Amino acid sequence: MLHYHANYLKNKVISVHFHSK
Repeated sequence: MLHYHANYLKNKVISVHFHSK
């Protein structure tokens, strides 16, 4: 479960980076 949560946060960060560009 922890791995899934970390992946979710990582995807969120990547998404934020994409939108901020």
